[in-house]
Amino acid sequence: MFIRLSRHVFLHIGLLFMAGLSFFSPYFYLYWATFFSALLHECCHLFVSLCFHIPIRRLELLPYGCALRLSGTDYAAEAYILIAGPLGSFLLCCLFYSFHQPMLSTVNLCLMLVNLLPAMPLDGGRLLRLHLWKTIGYMRGNRLIRHSTRLFGIFFLCLGLIGSASMLAIGAVVLSDYLFAPSPTSPLVLKKAFPTKRVKTFCVKESDSLLHLLSYYSPLYFAVFHVKSHGQFLPEATVTAYIRAHGATSRVGDLL
Repeated sequence: MFIRLSRHVFLHIGLLFMAGLSFFSPYFYLYWATFFSALLHECCHLFVSLCFHIPIRRLELLPYGCALRLSGTDYAAEAYILIAGPLGSFLLCCLFYSFHQPMLSTVNLCLMLVNLLPAMPLDGGRLLRLHLWKTIGYMRGNRLIRHSTRLFGIFFLCLGLIGSASMLAIGAVVLSDYLFAPSPTSPLVLKKAFPTKRVKTFCVKESDSLLHLLSYYSPLYFAVFHVKSHGQFLPEATVTAYIRAHGATSRVGDLL
């Protein structure tokens, strides 16, 4: 549940609860140092997004940090925006270290390292997802990043339970929130990451299922499927229209 502070800034009600509890905790300074560093981290994302003229949808102030939501971006711009966060945290780490602020320096270093982990919704996970979309396709990329997120979530949860580290347990909850969100693997409503004219051709068999063809969909190109036995080419739009009408259980031969 969020409270709207301005047009683009939203405050999670849980932050008010955590702020109240922090006054009774011996980790008061650590909590607010982490929150302050996370806010600066998101400001680095925000600065680069403004440089690319990417419209901002909302900035969420959460109990465990901050999150920046963008309305839309392309592949290259999103990569630069994602890299800006860990890079900004590293520069802040060096800056606070030079000013003899060991706590803030350590917090920013940890924030950089954690955000580079290949798990969603961390910056490293988003960068890995962009790379997977480009190399192995949209469907397979999403499946692989979900497996990676699941592994890191279990790892954080085990460390949190064994070592009684509440911050690690919170990290596991943040990662699990992505896993239980609606699956973003439906390519039927997929928009391309940027207005692309790239076309990539894949050889398929008559017996291949249309579900298999979906694994070649990508936000970076338009897929065209070459059926060698018939010498025909099936564009992505044709496959998508057929799946919408008849479902993904059909075969390539049904389209011929």
